[in-house]
Amino acid sequence: MRQIEIEGREGSRGNRCRRVRSKRRNDTGTVNHSGGSFDIKRKIVKPLHLKQIYKQLEFKDRPMILETERLILRPWEERDAADLFQYASNPEVGPIAGWPVHTSVENSREIIKSYFSAPETYAIVLKETMQPVGSIGLMIGSASDKGIPDTEAEIGYWVGVPYWGQGLIPEAVREIMRHGFDDLNLEKLWCGYFDGNTKSQRVQEKCGFRYHHTKENVPCALEGVLRTEHITCISKEEWFQLSKSLLIEVMSFKSKEFVMLRRYDS
Repeated sequence: MRQIEIEGREGSRGNRCRRVRSKRRNDTGTVNHSGGSFDIKRKIVKPLHLKQIYKQLEFKDRPMILETERLILRPWEERDAADLFQYASNPEVGPIAGWPVHTSVENSREIIKSYFSAPETYAIVLKETMQPVGSIGLMIGSASDKGIPDTEAEIGYWVGVPYWGQGLIPEAVREIMRHGFDDLNLEKLWCGYFDGNTKSQRVQEKCGFRYHHTKENVPCALEGVLRTEHITCISKEEWFQLSKSLLIEVMSFKSKEFVMLRRYDS
């Protein structure tokens, strides 16, 4: 993108320019053209890093909506409290992920206001019903407890019991990964699961996360409870290579499918 500013002044021949003399670009990236009746300054604006654009234009305060084949990922709203309570009150969901069950709709509403209003926190909405069935989010830099820089983030997620085993969480995680690497230009994503949470472990393995280390006696949101947590991660380069290989597989499958249809038609 280039921004051009023209400054004119009245000369002996009005606004006509008799001669333009060019000067080399100076250290600030500005090219000056002067002479005759006009002084023309052309500023070359260098492309900004996405994070700089977010900061300058305050896009962080704008609601982000992401979409997959079956899901919409959008910010939580207070009116989602009843749907949130329906799934977060199930003792099979929260405790294994390290947080207590929700005790009432009002409790869920307070959770939305105090925790789910954080940046990059999304309700997992099923397109079929347009109702939230789980939650997913990115905890960037200091928002995570993993001691990571602002160029990295941790992914957290859960989905209601009736939707286990349908591949919804891997679908949501892959879109959050794309958003983190493509839109936010993050360099690495982290994830983790507590001992015994094999479902979460399988999700991370399916999405390309690799084991990094294990931490003992990790405190969680359950009072007085310490857990063993296994930490996984994936770099932007690893994600790119994985995405490329998956795309090749899909194209190969589509090609074989097309050949089979051609044979069937003939």
